[in-house]
Amino acid sequence: MAKKKIKTPIKKADPMDKQLIWIIATMVIAILCLLAIPIINNSKNTVKYDGLKFQKVKYGQLDVYYYPYQFNYSGKSYGYNLYLRNDPSKSNVGVNGTIEYPVMGSKVYMSFDFINFANCDNSVREVTTLSLFLQGNLYSTNLSSPNITYAKQNNLTFANCTSTKNMVVLLQSGNETRIDRYNNCYVLSAANCTDMLNVVEKFEVQSVADARKNNK
Repeated sequence: MAKKKIKTPIKKADPMDKQLIWIIATMVIAILCLLAIPIINNSKNTVKYDGLKFQKVKYGQLDVYYYPYQFNYSGKSYGYNLYLRNDPSKSNVGVNGTIEYPVMGSKVYMSFDFINFANCDNSVREVTTLSLFLQGNLYSTNLSSPNITYAKQNNLTFANCTSTKNMVVLLQSGNETRIDRYNNCYVLSAANCTDMLNVVEKFEVQSVADARKNNK
């Protein structure tokens, strides 16, 4: 006599199990989204230039670009925080030559074209910005003039690309905003008052980028 096949009853899925799976899946997706948001926001606030990674941060009502770095001198470690008002990745200031510095502690002549920039309201700010950058990287600065007559009349040192063996940073008026190197002299040319900031910040950020590459 043939045995009757006993059908195994198919167990129906418990609605509570389905609901639990959906809850867990939703929670996993929510956690992944929460983890991804800071990464996305951080990438939006990150700017890269020549191997340097800047963070875009708020300084009061202004957006500034921040890059911290460390360096050693005489057995001690120092830090400097570079802040830029312009996005370095969007700078169109040309640079002719690598920026190289003498031994830390050396004197650097900051030669400024007082005559042609006399009507620029921001001239003091930009000269101060450059001076603080050099001093923050342990260089002694000497405010000078490339015009020998003006230098004598205002009790300043005369400094241009041929007057001294020390490093000279010459900020002058020019037809084009750019940076040119002549041996140990760096000529920062600004086509107008606004471009003074552009060329100064370009000099600063390129200084750091070139130093980083030279120290690898």
